[in-house]
Order: sequence, then C-alpha cells, then structure tokens
Amino acid sequence: MAVPAAGRHEFPGPLGYTDSGLRCPIGRLPNYCYGRKMSKEDCIEMTGTVVEKFPSGLFSVQIDQERIVLAHLAGKLRRNRIRVLAGDRVTIEMSPYDLTKGRITYRHK
Repeated sequence: MAVPAAGRHEFPGPLGYTDSGLRCPIGRLPNYCYGRKMSKEDCIEMTGTVVEKFPSGLFSVQIDQERIVLAHLAGKLRRNRIRVLAGDRVTIEMSPYDLTKGRITYRHK
C-alpha cells in the first residue's frame, strides 16, 4: 500500500469510499475505522450483594462498602427464571467505560 500524501488518508469516508476512490467491501466500514472492538473478556467482573430490586427488572448491587451499581439480569438468568432477591450474593460484569451500570451473570448459593 502506498504512503498517502500529507493531509490524505486511506480510511473510508461516510459512504465507504477512501480518498483514493476505492470502495470498501459491501459498502460497510471495516473494523479498523471504528477502533478496536470490545469483547466479552474486556468486562470487569466483581462480586457484590443485592441491596434492592426495582419493578423494572433492575437491581441495586453493593460492590464495596461505599460503591453501589445499578444492574440488570443477564439473558441466561432471565431465560432460566433464576430469582434474585435482596441479600443475594451475585457476580456482575461491568464495562470499563461506565462503572455505575452492570449485568448480573451469576447468583451464588
């Protein structure tokens, strides 16, 4: 690949065309244009205690003595009808971008 001239780049624009006029496959932007995609392994996994349950299916989970996170049930827990009540020990996954919200992935016995 040739080195682009100053001020020009080879990343596709909004319609999928690069500065050199080449079209990206299927008209979509490749992954390198958006940056690195996050995988499930990039989540932060922590253990906490459910403080309260809200009517909309959200839970207030206390991680440390001072930090409280708003969390919802993961799909497998919802599909298998696992009941989570106040006082249960749970494992939650949080995104590194927003540490105030999470997903409950496991209820400890």
